[in-house]
Amino acid sequence: MNTFLRIVTISCVLAFSQSVMANGFDDFFKPKKKASSSLPDRYRSLGIKFGPRTLNTDPGTIVTSFLDESPAPDFFSANTVVEDSYNSFGLQIDYSWRRYSGLSHSLFIDLSLGENFGGLFEYSIGWSIPVALGSKFLIVRPNIGLGFGNYGFGLGSIENTTGYIQVGESIFEEAELPITLKSQILVFSPQVDLRYTLSPNFHITGQISYDSASGNSNPKLVFEGEGGTAEKEIDTDNPSVTFNGEKITSLPYKAGGLRLSIGAAYTWNID
Repeated sequence: MNTFLRIVTISCVLAFSQSVMANGFDDFFKPKKKASSSLPDRYRSLGIKFGPRTLNTDPGTIVTSFLDESPAPDFFSANTVVEDSYNSFGLQIDYSWRRYSGLSHSLFIDLSLGENFGGLFEYSIGWSIPVALGSKFLIVRPNIGLGFGNYGFGLGSIENTTGYIQVGESIFEEAELPITLKSQILVFSPQVDLRYTLSPNFHITGQISYDSASGNSNPKLVFEGEGGTAEKEIDTDNPSVTFNGEKITSLPYKAGGLRLSIGAAYTWNID
């Protein structure tokens, strides 16, 4: 991760320095001339990407117990082994805008799907560098992203053997009620985006990113039924949630890892 961060940071610094030396600091944020008559000055773009996600974790065991709050309660107990990393499939929907050559921005939602899942909303700022490839262009965009969201870890399901399961004021009549350990996270992401201008309005896109979480907070158990969800704080004796024998104050996640994505985008060009 440190090597990847250095590469993205150096790329941003070099792009900034070259622009300042070529144009002067006062002209740094002024509109630039088009690199070619076939490449407009600015764009807006809506895209979708897919690809693998890696979630780095701390290995150990989560021990969970919970007695539901109905008059005839059911009991849940599970030992969940946490490995040192997990792989999942991800989906990203993004909106990008600004310049083909120069300062650019993006907003996106990134979802990691599977038993150990996450959802991020992220903003990134970067510098677009167009590279001519015949009549087409490859836009290389080193950038820095900042996002927030939730990560979850599936623990299993509590079985309904007495009529219904009660969690707080919520009542569930399903035969089984899935339980997830969730936490909120803040993520810092050095990234490199790629954009190939297949046609003026259709682009092939890609992204290489490494998420590094500053930490995660507010862990809780989430019970997800057919008619809704219920939550329980875990700083109590019921439920009891420990990791390697200690009470959990945050998820046993570094909550970060590599993201690789490829997809397509529809683009509106602005001269």
